Amino acid sequence: MTARPTFTVTRIPRPDEGTVALIDDAVLLLAYWRRVPVRKQTTSALSRLELFVLEIAATLGGVRERDLTAITGLPGQLLAPLARRLLRAGALIPVPGGYAPAPDQAAQVFAAGRLREIREARVDLVYLPETDEMISVGDGLASIDNRRLDPTGQAPAAAEIARTPWPEFIGDRIRSHRIAGLSPDIVDIGPSADHSPLLPGDFCPVYRCNAQVRRRGPALTVELTLKGTSPRKRRGETSGLRQATISLGGADRLAAGWSAATVLPQQPADRAEIWTALLGRPGEDVPAIEQVDAITWRVHLTEASARQLADSGRDLAQSLMLRIAAEACTAHVVVELFATDPGSRALIDRDRVLAQAEWTGADLADLEKALAHLAGELPYELSGLLVPAAVRDRAWQLKRYHLAYTLRRREDFRYA
Repeated sequence: MTARPTFTVTRIPRPDEGTVALIDDAVLLLAYWRRVPVRKQTTSALSRLELFVLEIAATLGGVRERDLTAITGLPGQLLAPLARRLLRAGALIPVPGGYAPAPDQAAQVFAAGRLREIREARVDLVYLPETDEMISVGDGLASIDNRRLDPTGQAPAAAEIARTPWPEFIGDRIRSHRIAGLSPDIVDIGPSADHSPLLPGDFCPVYRCNAQVRRRGPALTVELTLKGTSPRKRRGETSGLRQATISLGGADRLAAGWSAATVLPQQPADRAEIWTALLGRPGEDVPAIEQVDAITWRVHLTEASARQLADSGRDLAQSLMLRIAAEACTAHVVVELFATDPGSRALIDRDRVLAQAEWTGADLADLEKALAHLAGELPYELSGLLVPAAVRDRAWQLKRYHLAYTLRRREDFRYA
């Protein structure tokens, strides 16, 4: 039976725009490979001299140094460097004393005027067994190696995948275009003498991690911070704890799973627990909650629920960060407070006036002017919220002590 999530209010900063999930303390199966050899196809234009050499070979049935000299007046020694790329592309083949045109290939290269060459390159790859995703990453893996970031444990992996030789597994992914972030110029795995299993022992390394899932245009990117231990301790350190950050672009299934963790449950018992977390104690008049965007939720406050929240010491002018602790990870969402009637609006607006006054350093006259303007918009039966004593007590409750003293000034110094 899956345990129900628990909810607490936290003080972490609000995530920046574009964040669709903010995850802490997740467990992630992750394997990686540094500097994997691959074959990269490049295309480049032929020079006029290279085209001319190819044309001579096609016309004469071959080309030798003396042919180049006789036709162009160029030194014959230039033939070898001019033929080098044509040889690699398979347009020319070596014969005693020179070069001959390759059947079909020479005509195709000459007509295109361009060369396609296969070169060797190196890439860093990450594999996530739980979502069956492989991603090409930049240089983030170097920090894992350099810091000797050891995983926190091992987890069983499917034998049919784990026992596949890694060049075979990765090569199949390259040829079927199933490696996110891999350049389309990379067409196959390169040669390797190592044919060890993809996941030796049928186990995959396990890391604890934090993550921020961001939307960049239509794509999602996972900024992943892996946490582990290292046998290397710096001078003065008592712990071998380390962390390393890598960016995973294209890990869409991983991103979708973590984004789902930011969805608040809507069962009455769950909403009651969320309300208890916001209040800091059990409360009545449990408000409705709706999702605004990927990471933002809105609590619909009535006057009764807004008074409960205000009495608990919460600043109604501020959004809250709610921590959702589940079995697999901990997610954070933004909770905005939304007024649904004049009473809740008055309570929220009163806190906003106090927050703005403290932020701008408003003097007593400015603060009273702002409160008077707010009072003019309230129904008569709510005007008691803005009498000096009520406003002063609210400022004190919110620990806005400078404003509380400012509001007491006329009373304390009325003899002046």
